[in-house]
Amino acid sequence: MTLKIKVDGMRCQSCVQSIKGSIGGLSGVLHIQVSLQDSRAVIVYHPVLITQQGLRNKIQDLGFEATLMPEVQSGGGLVYWQKDLLDIPIHTVTIWIGGMTCISCVRSIESRVSQITGVKFVTVSLEEAKGTITFDPSLMKPEHLRTTIEELGFDASFGGKIHCNWLSWKTHDIFSSLHKLIRNTVWLVKIRASISHPYTVYIMGLLD
Repeated sequence: MTLKIKVDGMRCQSCVQSIKGSIGGLSGVLHIQVSLQDSRAVIVYHPVLITQQGLRNKIQDLGFEATLMPEVQSGGGLVYWQKDLLDIPIHTVTIWIGGMTCISCVRSIESRVSQITGVKFVTVSLEEAKGTITFDPSLMKPEHLRTTIEELGFDASFGGKIHCNWLSWKTHDIFSSLHKLIRNTVWLVKIRASISHPYTVYIMGLLD
């Protein structure tokens, strides 16, 4: 849906950029245009994710006066809104993700990526090992999405499904557990030997 808000209090382009940056990064906001000359903001948004009152309140939180304006019903206005929708610079990218083992991993990625300015929608599938992200390319680059996921401890790629990560993780986990088992076994042998052969344990300790 498209919403027009009258914005009072803007003095320069810095005010315009402040509103565009803050509102454009909200979940559910697909596109925003702000006019200093007309004192208004035109916002294309998803009503399931954010409301008109919520958008107005967010602008007011930035220190501006915001008033909801009625939708234009004339033919010319309708063409204007349709053109506005067609001009939205929205892209969708698929990122293959390796290393996810549970729904907690999914929630962690979705929560972090959704906080990135310019991201409009994100969904992560544990079964398909991938994330689908809709974003505004004028506000951020796809590579930033990939590196953000990697910073959370997962493997991320645009090229295709990552097949080896689960096996690699399991192999590392097995060797780690085996190492702990061997270490604990050695100490158990030392403890038992110390009871009957204390000098032998002393020599083993020197050899470690």
